[in-house]
Amino acid sequence: MPMKTKNLLTTMALTLTLLIAGKVGWGQPLLIENFDYTAGTNLTAIGWTAHSAAGTNPIKVTSPGLSFSGYIGSGIGNAAGVNNTGEDDSKTFTAQTTDTVFYAAFMVQTQATNSRGYFFHLGQSTIGTTFFTRVWVNAKGEGLGLGSSTPSTWVPITPGQTYLVVVKYEKDNKKSSLYVFSTFPSSEPDTAHQSYTESSSFQVGSVALRQYNA
Repeated sequence: MPMKTKNLLTTMALTLTLLIAGKVGWGQPLLIENFDYTAGTNLTAIGWTAHSAAGTNPIKVTSPGLSFSGYIGSGIGNAAGVNNTGEDDSKTFTAQTTDTVFYAAFMVQTQATNSRGYFFHLGQSTIGTTFFTRVWVNAKGEGLGLGSSTPSTWVPITPGQTYLVVVKYEKDNKKSSLYVFSTFPSSEPDTAHQSYTESSSFQVGSVALRQYNA
């Protein structure tokens, strides 16, 4: 899949924008990634770091990118292809020590022929093996989910269609939330499509793309 993050999946394209919201109001974007680079470029050559299986089927910039009406990153740059098994990449940003609510948004497109697994997650500045806010796709590319293990239910999507995915992490209560949009929202819904309580309260300092099946 290609992903644009503003991130990308197995047949998924990702364009990733990471924002932070504090207790008082919105802050500035911590990270914007449009994959606005030449197709075929390794992500490790454009500021990403391989934190697992470095050099084995590296994640590359893929073309074309994705478009989603109303989204600020729509139609800008290319995408990232998370469509193999091997290298997993992450990109760090300045970890926030006072703000407690974080959002990451990305466009994604799956295909009907897919494989179940998680392809995107948040991490700490030193990513290690501490992963949280994991976003999953099912085996037919027709559902997205959230959690540390395989979700029991899926948010339905249509393979081949571009969606806007937003994840929210609330540090104080260890809660991750998933929102999946087929049209651009005017405001944050009162209820997320899925929510999950993480095992601990983590300091957010990176985003990561995971390959899990060829």
